[in-house]
Amino acid sequence: MYNDSFSCDCADGFEGALCDIPNGNCDSKPCRNGGLCSPTNDGFSCLCSLGYTGKTCERLENHCEKSPCAHGVCRGVWNGFVCDCESGWRGALCDVDVDECDRFACENGANCTNTEGSFSCECPKYYLGDRCEILGSCVSEPCGNRGECIQQTETQHSCSCYRGYTGEFCEQEIDYCSSSPCHNGATCERFIGGFKCNCIAGFTGETCSVDIDDCSSDSCLNNGVCTDRVNGFDCDCNGTGYRGVQCEEDINECLDDVCVHGTCENLPGNYKCICQQGSSSFTISFQKSVYSFTLLFLSNITTVK
Repeated sequence: MYNDSFSCDCADGFEGALCDIPNGNCDSKPCRNGGLCSPTNDGFSCLCSLGYTGKTCERLENHCEKSPCAHGVCRGVWNGFVCDCESGWRGALCDVDVDECDRFACENGANCTNTEGSFSCECPKYYLGDRCEILGSCVSEPCGNRGECIQQTETQHSCSCYRGYTGEFCEQEIDYCSSSPCHNGATCERFIGGFKCNCIAGFTGETCSVDIDDCSSDSCLNNGVCTDRVNGFDCDCNGTGYRGVQCEEDINECLDDVCVHGTCENLPGNYKCICQQGSSSFTISFQKSVYSFTLLFLSNITTVK
């Protein structure tokens, strides 16, 4: 009787309230599943058959306990285990990579690359699918020669237009002159993918926005002051003793009788008065422009600058 509720009728070789104490007797054949019993000082021991374990060889060994399958599922069998390998792996322990490219995994001339447990295909133009087995809608060349067809699904695609074209199928030519990119009276000439500005005289640059500086090449001579104009320039010759478009012509100041009591000698951009002998006074007349001058007295020669 145990705990006033039940009692155990022990099998040969065991004793105790719960029949869990070996009594050192092999006569009752306590070893199961073909195990061999050996008496010991404190009871008995069992030498289990292959595939069994436990005190009395009562249970199968768990060969899957240490997860021996590298890329698969372990399945226990009597006295061993079997590995059910994942796709792309083989071998007793599922540790050998399958080279799918050896089996012509890719179709339609695609390039195959083996990877761990799998493979990838580099599809030729307009093919798609894991094995490049699907011919896409781009084969009909919906973008023409105006854009690149991008295959998205078997029946869907998009067009990446080349420069100069737009629209769903790149069917529209872009007019780059429509935004009036050319300035200062230039005419716009369009072509596929761009435009060209034909500048009027005096302007330069891609859009004719730069006024050419006609004064940059020393257009005015003899210290004339240059003012830039559109396709030209003006020279201010005032005070230089020269005149002309570029101040290139020397002014003959002597034509205006500038020496009252003497002889006038014209010089480049200048003049001088040679006074008569005995003159004690002189008068100088100026033109609109102011010029430097030289006075010479023949009597007691005196030079004034």
